[in-house]
Amino acid sequence: MGRFWTFVAAGTVILLLALLFGGAYPRTEYAPGYSDGGFKRVKVGMPVKQVYELIGAPLMDLGSWAMQTNAYDVFWYSHDATVRPFDVGWHQRIVVVSNNVVIAKVKCFKFEPSWNRSRKSCADYGW
Repeated sequence: MGRFWTFVAAGTVILLLALLFGGAYPRTEYAPGYSDGGFKRVKVGMPVKQVYELIGAPLMDLGSWAMQTNAYDVFWYSHDATVRPFDVGWHQRIVVVSNNVVIAKVKCFKFEPSWNRSRKSCADYGW
């Protein structure tokens, strides 16, 4: 009889972990045509035309941002698709362009728990 309850307890723990993982798993929406392989091939100094050939058009183009004397465009290739109660974040993919040339790219996991969401500015991303 002890073995039976051990299996029930183990099964319950596995089920609870699967539910927790399903609720916390990041749901990221990517731009049509985006691929991780293409994003890896994007390099600083690359013309925008090549970026579009590799990973397509971005989900969002924040247009020209002026910081000090430099103007640049911020191309967002991903964003948080859905916010669920235990959602912990999303996979951020950004390409920063100046004078039609890539000057930076961002590939990171953006830890933003759904219970602690706040609005960020570009300065929060280190630009």
